[in-house]
Amino acid sequence: MKIIPFGARTLTYYIRYAYFENEHSSLERIKDFVVKYFCKFYIGEKEEKLINLVLKDDVSQKDFDEFISDWDIEEEGGDKALLLSYFLKTHPNLEYSEYIEPRLNGLLRYYRFRNLELISHFKKVCSRLKKENIDILIIKGGVMKHYRPEFPRVMGDIDILLRSYEDYERAKVIVEELGYNYNEYAHSIDLHLKNPYAGILDIHHRISMISNYADKITKDLFDRAKTDKVYGIEGIYTPTYEDIVFISLVNLAKNMMQNTSVPSMVHTIFDCIFLTKSKPDFNWNIVWKNVEKTKTYAQIYVAIKFLNNYLPEKLPEKYEKEFEDKCIKVIYNTIFRKRFHKKLKALKKDGGFRNSKNFYRYLKCRIRNSIHKSLIVKRNVILQKMILKKHKVINS
Repeated sequence: MKIIPFGARTLTYYIRYAYFENEHSSLERIKDFVVKYFCKFYIGEKEEKLINLVLKDDVSQKDFDEFISDWDIEEEGGDKALLLSYFLKTHPNLEYSEYIEPRLNGLLRYYRFRNLELISHFKKVCSRLKKENIDILIIKGGVMKHYRPEFPRVMGDIDILLRSYEDYERAKVIVEELGYNYNEYAHSIDLHLKNPYAGILDIHHRISMISNYADKITKDLFDRAKTDKVYGIEGIYTPTYEDIVFISLVNLAKNMMQNTSVPSMVHTIFDCIFLTKSKPDFNWNIVWKNVEKTKTYAQIYVAIKFLNNYLPEKLPEKYEKEFEDKCIKVIYNTIFRKRFHKKLKALKKDGGFRNSKNFYRYLKCRIRNSIHKSLIVKRNVILQKMILKKHKVINS
């Protein structure tokens, strides 16, 4: 199978990988393989031990001592060790060695300082945007830091969403007037100063996700949001906990597929626990409504299945059928549509229509190709599954 760079990968790539490279002809095995692939790729033994420790309700001194004896704070790095710093704050009854405690406190101070630097740029830009009557919705790590001010946050930048594309175009002019440079992507501009790799603020005109329908929920996010004073700026829109969970899930799926923001994956586990448990009337129907509008069924299914490998209280799993349908479409399109397309090209190249036998083969292949490309088959997953089973391509 052709290797695709991480940045261009979608769920289609991993379904193909499960089927063609690992010969998983069972749909159940394909579904299982995709999730386990991400778990194995991103969460190693030491990450899992850290997750288990931090999520444990009643941690004893023995539990902590056993963990820290096999966990090197210098080797694991600050992004992961910050979770251990949270642990220090939430378990003050435990004893910490002279080696560990100052390092954990140092991490808390470092990220607080880093957060303050980002917040200063947020205040500078958003104050100006507000003066130009541009509505701002803060999302991702920035809003999680706002909702949990006592904890510093691993943030490469702060993300905001604007209400309209027109506001986004106006914002590009404004940030240049303020002295910022930016890199522009399909969904946002990423502001920076001299160093193009040092993030400051990402301004979105739609949420970044692997979907052609991402802009369908922008109005809903603003309609459900409330305005608040965020980092000293009045009138900033803050999304509901349900909308933050949805954004976290689609962002997790994107990061897993494209191997971006890997450290944030572990933090997403703890974000989802906080968001779903700290709101007694948390409404999953809002999350599902966002999924249906953006058609991110399969992504959400995989993200939740991934998280549920580590959460003590599982998130509700949904859209298994939609994920299975995607598997069928991917396998069907790869095997049949591409197969007949390649065969047609080969027949054209191999002598053209010099003899009736070759012309008959070409005509037969052309008819079969047209049938498989037709909307009747293209839109009918049940029919595709029947064809795959008939040809013994899948066995379930």
